[in-house]
Amino acid sequence: MVHNPLYAHAAGLTKGRSRELDLIKATAIIFVLLVHAVPTVMLVLAGPFLCFQAVPLFLLASAVSWSRAMAAREPSRRLGSHFTVKFLKRLFVRVFVPFFIVTACLVIYKIAQGENWQSVGFHLLKYGGYGPGCYYPWVFAQAALIFPLLWVISDMKQPKESIRLCMVFALSVGLDAILNLLQVSDKAYRLMIIRYVFLLYLGIILARGKAFSLLMLLVLGGGGLIYLTLSLYFRVRFEPVLHPAFPGAHAPAGGWSLVLALLVCWATGFVRPRPRVAKVVEMLSKASYGIFVTQMAFFWLTRPIMLRLLPTTKNLQGVVNSSIRVAVSVPICLAAGFMWYAVRSRLARNKTRVRPSSSYISPVSPNPSSPFRET
Repeated sequence: MVHNPLYAHAAGLTKGRSRELDLIKATAIIFVLLVHAVPTVMLVLAGPFLCFQAVPLFLLASAVSWSRAMAAREPSRRLGSHFTVKFLKRLFVRVFVPFFIVTACLVIYKIAQGENWQSVGFHLLKYGGYGPGCYYPWVFAQAALIFPLLWVISDMKQPKESIRLCMVFALSVGLDAILNLLQVSDKAYRLMIIRYVFLLYLGIILARGKAFSLLMLLVLGGGGLIYLTLSLYFRVRFEPVLHPAFPGAHAPAGGWSLVLALLVCWATGFVRPRPRVAKVVEMLSKASYGIFVTQMAFFWLTRPIMLRLLPTTKNLQGVVNSSIRVAVSVPICLAAGFMWYAVRSRLARNKTRVRPSSSYISPVSPNPSSPFRET
């Protein structure tokens, strides 16, 4: 690793039990809850640089997890083992089964409220689901499918790393420009992985222990901060190069997401000596996806009530209302997510007892070769 302060604890991302990866995912899920519990107007000061980085942090952590699994395999089996029936089944079970269960419950609720099937179906096709963040499972699945291509690029001997980094950045921006040229709708773009391609590649490089120089971090992080400031505060649109949807989430922002992840890694130095805190962080990490899918339903169902009882205002009362929202919403979502994780873990253990096999890998196994370890 390059000798600079941000890499003090980043080595933990490359091997063994990763407390750093746990803290990144725990931070991301807390950001998700804050973004959806607090009105955007209250997040204007630091939201783009912190809370709005929730999904980028999740995807960066996923790229690191997959890279660790890929590196643990024999070189001749790395790509072939990524696309297997077991991999696709695990992807469906771990990601889409919880999502479909929550979505089905919300669809039943809409039908019971008098919505017709055609309207519900159109909404699902247009938005990907119900609730805040319902696009994420679709984006995550695409990330898992394109990951091997990015791994191959990172494994190339030539050209040198900085050139390959520029190549992937150009690829991401170029695909964005093509979608913009084709006038892909904002709703369709929302469900695509394109804006996060460069971010995934940064995660692969980080996981492989290929440290970024201090100058490179300054360029990536500084460029990301400038881009976020221009797009979200000054509302600069970089058309026709970047698609107008999801401002602040395109390739240039990936540099800041990387720096933020390294800052979180550095923060593990404060967590590691405190076993109770470390245990809470680990639990948040393991239950993060359960918390994510349950918060989709919670915030979608309670938003009208919250707005009526705790309206958004640009004064002290608005701050008080937002604080109450956080105090009510966060514990409920955390409790629901932990219960979801507990049930899933229990079912996984029962399945292992019913059908024991030396080659079977439980969905909650800490085996480092599992592509979905701790995801």
